Amino acid sequence: MRTPFFPLLLLSLLCCGSSASCNPLPEQNLPDRYVLRRGALPSSTRDGEPREYYDPIHPPVLPMETPVCSLLLLQHHFAHTYGLPPASGNFTPPAPEDCQWNRAVLEFNATSAGEQYDRIAAVWIDGVEVLRTSTAEPTESGVFWSVRKDVTRYASLLTPQDSHHHACGDGGGSRHGDKQPKLRHVWVMLENIVNDVFTGVYHVNVAVHFYDDGANPPSRVRELGEWRTRIPKPPLIGKIGANRLGNPWGKDDDALHKSHHGDTNQERYGLLLGTTADLVLPVSHDRGSSEGFWFRIQRERDVHTAGVKIPKNAYRAILEIYVTAHGDDEFWYSNPPNSYTELLPTKRGNGAFREVYAMIDGIYAGSVMPFPVVFTGGFNPLFWSPVVAIGAFDIPSYNLDVTPFMGTLLKGDSHRITLGVGYGIPFWLVGANLHLWLDPQLSSVSSGFVKHQAQPTSISYSNKSSYMDGLYKLEAERGAHFASWVRSSLGNLTYTIEQQFKYRSTISYERSGTVKEVYSKSKYKTDMKIEEGPNYYIIARLYHKAKYPITLITATEPGHGETYIRTNLSHYMYEKAALTLGKTIFLTSMADSQDAEGWMQVKGHSVLSGSASTLQTYKHNDNGVCYIRKVGVQDGTVLSDESSTDCHFQ
Repeated sequence: MRTPFFPLLLLSLLCCGSSASCNPLPEQNLPDRYVLRRGALPSSTRDGEPREYYDPIHPPVLPMETPVCSLLLLQHHFAHTYGLPPASGNFTPPAPEDCQWNRAVLEFNATSAGEQYDRIAAVWIDGVEVLRTSTAEPTESGVFWSVRKDVTRYASLLTPQDSHHHACGDGGGSRHGDKQPKLRHVWVMLENIVNDVFTGVYHVNVAVHFYDDGANPPSRVRELGEWRTRIPKPPLIGKIGANRLGNPWGKDDDALHKSHHGDTNQERYGLLLGTTADLVLPVSHDRGSSEGFWFRIQRERDVHTAGVKIPKNAYRAILEIYVTAHGDDEFWYSNPPNSYTELLPTKRGNGAFREVYAMIDGIYAGSVMPFPVVFTGGFNPLFWSPVVAIGAFDIPSYNLDVTPFMGTLLKGDSHRITLGVGYGIPFWLVGANLHLWLDPQLSSVSSGFVKHQAQPTSISYSNKSSYMDGLYKLEAERGAHFASWVRSSLGNLTYTIEQQFKYRSTISYERSGTVKEVYSKSKYKTDMKIEEGPNYYIIARLYHKAKYPITLITATEPGHGETYIRTNLSHYMYEKAALTLGKTIFLTSMADSQDAEGWMQVKGHSVLSGSASTLQTYKHNDNGVCYIRKVGVQDGTVLSDESSTDCHFQ
């Protein structure tokens, strides 16, 4: 299906030599983001019918095909919405007597026709971000797609809740008086520009579907004065989600909740790790209803802070971070140092390393290494028809377990959570959610630091350059170790978190900068342990590691008013999690890879013609239960699509 093109390309460049008549254009001076012009797609795909775009990953595992109930949250036509407030609406979550559920899936449906760039979008409920996504680039005949995301971890936002809910911050909240269901607010932001050239309008429906496996409908936990959806699931981890482990404790949910003061450690800490948060607080822009709830970070020193006030009976906290790169930093992993870009009009520089970090009351709380998501206009839009790049429709969020900071968060009233992007240039969209678990038996929980050790980021550079050619290498790493004790009705426990990331990058330019090769690899791991007693007996352990390599080769050839660009792209998302309870270990892993190659004729940002092929392989292994899917695409036509539950499928 795919043939190597670089020997032919290099032959043409050698024939051109260094003659000025070839008029070579340095690759770094070309845009990396393009829009499909009318007729750019191969004729075989221009049949006049709208096409469905998709990401062939593991669909949400649902207990039944038909939801027990559904809610349409918002319907909107995003035409010229640039600079406008996000679209908004209200909804009332279903009452438990009308809709008993224990799984929730958000569905984001969109259609568009015409010419348009890819756009970034997000969905917030009560200021909490529940989905970040990007759009497909439409065609004249139209495109449509659907994003289905398991949003059960946001259950506290999808259940009825009385007006006294947040009063538990003073020690458990009011337990008396009339309880009225709270009206929820939903916002969707999708900044789009429509004019005589870019005509694509994005028509969007957002709904949530509720499912029930018949075992454990939502139940009232009266001690908390709130609705609590009880779901026997481990915490979400990275992209894969440890929820794929199902219920490793072999208990139904009622048994787990009855064992809050359980007879065995396995029951007690199964509950600790196996439920969704009781409360999710936004860490977001205070003018979100008018400007969007994400922070727009322009540079390294442009940090943003939000205040949070947490209940006094919180015993566990996870900071979930959403992040995407845009503008001059959209392809940050391919940015050369400023010593190279100062020779060019482009501003896409400052090196190829970025670090998204969080602080709590000015104290470093951890970093994440973002996966290099490629939007549907990235590098070569023909790569992403109809299969989009990894994570483009369901952009991953990243979790920092900040339970060791409970001693800080439980003191006083309000606390500052700060988000920043190390070495960033314009611009990044960053937001966060604080997931909190509340003790149903105690009005207050105590906690204190045992250890806070965080090394500064270590970076080394190796640069060689000769005019427009050069070789630029970079390595970075950082580690942190946090520990604290937390005394709750579960006992006096010690939480230990170890984090480490390593990053390396190589960028080379050859033939007067017309051939560029990029290789980068992020490696990230966290190790969380829950210990008890003077001997620090390990009750539970959660280990997660991830690596995100990407290889990119581009070469440009001059034309008559246009430029020919040939591109090879290979990127990979791999994550693995291990949950240990006593002597039992549960494993889950996910590997998602794409290899794409092709050429295109461009003028400015517009793709006039081209050809491309993409091969995607997705593998998910949940404790020996597998799902594998392979999809091959040539010039927009799906040539092969195979799936299997055989772990040895090739």
